[in-house]
Amino acid sequence: MEGGEPLSAFLHVGKDEMNLAEFPMTSLSDRPITSGTRLKFEDRIYDDQRKRQITRKRIIEGSQEYGLPTATDDTVILALIQLTKLKNGFTAREVPFTRYELISLLSWPNKGQSYERIAQSLHRLAGVTYHFENSWWDNRRKTWTTKIFGIIDTVELNDSRETDGQGGLFPSRILWNQIILDSFQAGYLRSLDFQLCMNLKHAISLRIYRFLGKRFHLRPEWSFDLKALAYEHIGLSRSYEGGRQIVRKLQPAIKELESLGFLEPLADDERFLKQGRAWSIRFVKKTKATLLGKATKLPALAVVTELTGRGVTKTTAEALIHKYPAEFLRLKIDVFDWLVEAQDKRVAKSPSGYLVQSIHADYATPTGFLSQAERGRRQEARQAKERQVAEDRRRQQEEEDHAKTERLAVDAHWKSLTPDQQAELDAAWTAQAGPTSLATATGPLKRIWQKSQRDQHIRQLLGFDAILE
Repeated sequence: MEGGEPLSAFLHVGKDEMNLAEFPMTSLSDRPITSGTRLKFEDRIYDDQRKRQITRKRIIEGSQEYGLPTATDDTVILALIQLTKLKNGFTAREVPFTRYELISLLSWPNKGQSYERIAQSLHRLAGVTYHFENSWWDNRRKTWTTKIFGIIDTVELNDSRETDGQGGLFPSRILWNQIILDSFQAGYLRSLDFQLCMNLKHAISLRIYRFLGKRFHLRPEWSFDLKALAYEHIGLSRSYEGGRQIVRKLQPAIKELESLGFLEPLADDERFLKQGRAWSIRFVKKTKATLLGKATKLPALAVVTELTGRGVTKTTAEALIHKYPAEFLRLKIDVFDWLVEAQDKRVAKSPSGYLVQSIHADYATPTGFLSQAERGRRQEARQAKERQVAEDRRRQQEEEDHAKTERLAVDAHWKSLTPDQQAELDAAWTAQAGPTSLATATGPLKRIWQKSQRDQHIRQLLGFDAILE
């Protein structure tokens, strides 16, 4: 990363969550829209599982204070996905980071305005509710589902701009919604050229690149109704009513993607087809894409990011990655994290200094050390046990509440009867029990047995047995 190049310059093999690419996640505006805090996109597709046409909708509801997410926030979401891949390989919802790391990934200038842009973007994203009506693909169940959630549950901002461009020892962090993490872990991801994404000049270019990148995985040529694509999947304003208006709005983005080797160049009469008043648009994948970038430096970048996230300066981190194997460094980072979690006094005075020294001196692994993977497994086991205990407690409470309700109802029913009606009811359950059962009920427990038989008969009359079944 010599010469102050941004992290994005080294990140070519990035990842995209495909649900987020199917419909817009933000407006195309550069400024937050607060006057109307709702966007809606929809289409109709044939669902192979249901054997019929279904309507898919995505509704975006922004907060009154921060408004709808912007085109800039689209790139921030994408950068957060890359950070998650680098930091934990999509194994955890929580992603620690510094705003410097995000700024570097986004290729923004390292200055105060960029730090504030990150903060505002995260405020907007944390305040958005997404309604996926038949439009969230569950990759494990292989079906379209309906989900309503915010993609980011929690944002914590601690770091501030420093002279060396690094965050403090207490990083910022986000907590993805569990639904997003589940989709990451279910493999509903595709590879993309992240550097290309960050270098695109037009927000529409990024939308087309992400949407078509998902579709090109299935086949190299697609045609769409022009308005359906522009309004529902790119997010173009419906104020562009005419086909020619939409064409003019899309052309700069299409030309940019052609010049980068993502799309096969087509003449206008091959790209935009008009039949009567209906327009369609055709895309062909470039057979030998000349996307930006050389061989990825992702493993080295990941370790550098992990080191700087723990307070090591960028210069020192780069020197370490050139001197030591990545796996060796990851082990030392893992041990360091374990010591920090245990509040070990060895790392209390100068955490980053201890980490660097532990690498150079190859400190022995401490007794009792548990790797991050093992700590994660144990934590998950604890959480699973706690969830089970809570579920058992909830079920027990429900059963007790039901039994109490049932007892009160049975007693109330008996007391509501006249003496003649009570005699009739006793005769009914006695006939039902039969002489053999009546003969066995003797001694001091006879009255208890008789009441239990009578109560059971009342429960049947009130329909409680049917409810239980």
